[in-house]
Amino acid sequence: MAPHKTLINRTGYPLDVVLIVRKGDHPSLTAGTVNVQLPAGPDHEDMKADERSVQTVTYGNATNIYLNGLELSLEAEGATQSRRRIVAERGMDFDNALNMFDTIEFRFDGKEIVFTSSNAGSTPPTWKLTPVP
Repeated sequence: MAPHKTLINRTGYPLDVVLIVRKGDHPSLTAGTVNVQLPAGPDHEDMKADERSVQTVTYGNATNIYLNGLELSLEAEGATQSRRRIVAERGMDFDNALNMFDTIEFRFDGKEIVFTSSNAGSTPPTWKLTPVP
């Protein structure tokens, strides 16, 4: 059975997401990508996400079960905001954020795209998808 993630857009803007799938269990190998377009969702926590801005996405297969990275892009206030981050080492925070939780929620703080990872009913940690120097 192929793995899946629930993606929630709370940026207030349409969001393009590329899930980068790991080949096997080694981060240096990529098995492909899955492109997802999430319509704008509410940018306030107290507002329920519109079902259009929430999508459950299937990726990989029985052998390629891990995500290896994310590419995110949105257009806000006349400028395009894009980020790409790839896992460099298994077990690090970013790898765990992608692969130990079933839900990824995206937000835009006015400067950068941030995301939280969680499982249903848990309190999510927040991760910034900032470029690595």
